[in-house]
Amino acid sequence: AAALLAACGGDDDETPTSRLRAIHASADAPAVDVLFGTQVVAAGAQFKQASAYASVPTGNSTLRVNLAGTSTTALSGGI
Repeated sequence: AAALLAACGGDDDETPTSRLRAIHASADAPAVDVLFGTQVVAAGAQFKQASAYASVPTGNSTLRVNLAGTSTTALSGGI
């Protein structure tokens, strides 16, 4: 199981952003890296660990969960 939280930003910047947080919630899964597009949101996250909130561009992108420190993708999807 995995959990991701997202929220819209309220900044007056020209480029709208959202905030994204990853939570590793799978007891039997190894450490993972979570990427939003090419931006690393969590690196080496282990079970029960949560990332800090990351500002990411608002809009559609690909979310990938890779085995930590590798380019091996365990889960990928558009959000």
